[in-house]
Amino acid sequence: TLPFIQDVIDAGKSVMDGDDKFHLMLTNSDICPTEGFYLFVEQRLRKPHMRERPLIINRMTIPMDQLALPISTNGPFQVKHQLATDLMDQAREAVQEMRWMEHPGFDCFVVQSTVLQRFNFGEMFLGYPQWSSNFVMALKSMTDHRHIIIKSQKQGTYHIGDMRKWNDLNTKIPLSTWKLFSRDELEVMMHCPILIQLPRDVYTLQNYINCGKLFQPIDENVNVVPPLVEPGFENIYIRNWEGQRGLAEIQKKYFKRKYVWLRDVRLCRQGYRSNCARISFMKL
Repeated sequence: TLPFIQDVIDAGKSVMDGDDKFHLMLTNSDICPTEGFYLFVEQRLRKPHMRERPLIINRMTIPMDQLALPISTNGPFQVKHQLATDLMDQAREAVQEMRWMEHPGFDCFVVQSTVLQRFNFGEMFLGYPQWSSNFVMALKSMTDHRHIIIKSQKQGTYHIGDMRKWNDLNTKIPLSTWKLFSRDELEVMMHCPILIQLPRDVYTLQNYINCGKLFQPIDENVNVVPPLVEPGFENIYIRNWEGQRGLAEIQKKYFKRKYVWLRDVRLCRQGYRSNCARISFMKL
């Protein structure tokens, strides 16, 4: 079962026993902190200019060829535990010896509670694109202070390998999967701020739809505020709306492709084989 982003946020809030001012860290499960990571983050948060600024921390990537991987992971739990411990020791050495590469992705966030209470992430879930990029868009929408990105560094976080199975260009979503969703559901994806690649599986497609529902304005002509925004914080979103429109201009080439893609989806559902074939090979 994949966790909903909002459930993870709510779980973090629940352990604060009513304290209304704290920072919550959201990190992917495969991200490893260095030994001094939490102290490093605390020192950054205590700086006066931080205010409500969220931190986004880029990880280090340790290439697989920098580690002596075990030939086999078979055996009892104790053996597997020792193999994992040895691998982590090697990874820590690779970090200290600078045998890592920078990574631009978003997989660790530190956000103040006063910001978290302004939005609800609905039914978007972790583990599939483009949850992290759209989480950044939510932060941009609901904070008046620009977030700070901490580039990959020795005091940050690291990840072993960089397989990115979710972005396998050889994987095509079965055409039968498209028919699991209605035309309205597929079209609502157009409202997802970050949607720059064709989904490779049904989970990504579902997350795109959930994202579109979250960012779709209640009424584009009267009320541009989407369901993402909690009641009472509409003015913050409206103040930042021009920034969102600026992003739309930057991504205009992607929007045009998405329009063609959705048109082909509709025609494919109606039985036009040429449009089905185009969907199979199209890449946003």
